[in-house]
Amino acid sequence: MTSHGTYDPGQSNVVLQIKGTVWMTIDVTPSMAIFNTSSEIQTNETKIVRIVSNLEEPLELSDLQCTNRSFQTELKTVRPGKEFELRITAVPPFPST
Repeated sequence: MTSHGTYDPGQSNVVLQIKGTVWMTIDVTPSMAIFNTSSEIQTNETKIVRIVSNLEEPLELSDLQCTNRSFQTELKTVRPGKEFELRITAVPPFPST
């Protein structure tokens, strides 16, 4: 039997638990937009990604570009300089995999 403060050579795992808060300058929720597309299902599906700035100065988003023809994007301002909504829509026809 071992007591606190003694070394136990049979103990191979040491657990260090660290707690804290990470401050993000820009929150993106969700961090990924996942689409389930196939050549059999040819429907438009839209995902919404929220972009929130935690900066004191206003954030400006502009010149939004999507180089993949299977998706259309639209940026909407919810709160000027602070919160935005990125709408991503999957546009058929989808290639077969």
